[in-house]
Amino acid sequence: MAGIRELREILGLTQYQLANLSGLERSRISCAECAHVRLTPAEIDKLKAAVLRTMAARAQQFQAVLAKLEAPAKEEAVSV
Repeated sequence: MAGIRELREILGLTQYQLANLSGLERSRISCAECAHVRLTPAEIDKLKAAVLRTMAARAQQFQAVLAKLEAPAKEEAVSV
């Protein structure tokens, strides 16, 4: 399942990190990435949930950073 590796790399996660987030064994993720095994539907659901949680957390982090960037701009507009 090359898609697992692609998602993991897009998110900047190691196999160990994805294993911890999903509750799967790292070796299972490694074997699935190399197409040595097929994940069960339950395992795919665990990976999907882990990826979605990670994406949601990253979105919140991005929003917090953007809010900090916007704050000075709003202050300048008010003082002008």
